[in-house]
Amino acid sequence: MAQRGLWFVTVTSETRVATLADLPGLLAVVRQFYQHFEFSWHEERKRKLLEELLIRPELGRLWLVSQDKKIVGYALVAFWFSLEFDGRTALLDEFFLVPEARGGGTGNAVLEVVESELRQDGIRVIRLEVDRAQARAATLYARRGYVASARELWCKELS
Repeated sequence: MAQRGLWFVTVTSETRVATLADLPGLLAVVRQFYQHFEFSWHEERKRKLLEELLIRPELGRLWLVSQDKKIVGYALVAFWFSLEFDGRTALLDEFFLVPEARGGGTGNAVLEVVESELRQDGIRVIRLEVDRAQARAATLYARRGYVASARELWCKELS
């Protein structure tokens, strides 16, 4: 029996590879990601880097996530070559959904698309990093079969 005044709304998302035409909207959602994590933001530098990624597919791939034709997130994968992982490998470098797009299965659906397309391209391994404070993200990755590595990811800035 239906309750009066209770409505269930299904929100469908679309995940597709970004193009140069998407750059303005993409830049806006990437800015939200940087603000969310309090990373430093240099608009022109990020615009140039995104443009380079979009015109040089050998560097990686960027998927846009939209709901009702509004960009609500993105996933950015960078490629590198690894003997250990049998060739070309992917790093899920950035994955972000705006708060209102979280919790309804969108993240899982995006990862399904990303993994499927990378698998079709012969990628055998995806690596990623998760902030220790992002327990929900870690839970999502674990449910999808990702496991924490026994190794730590270290960084050194060269410039």
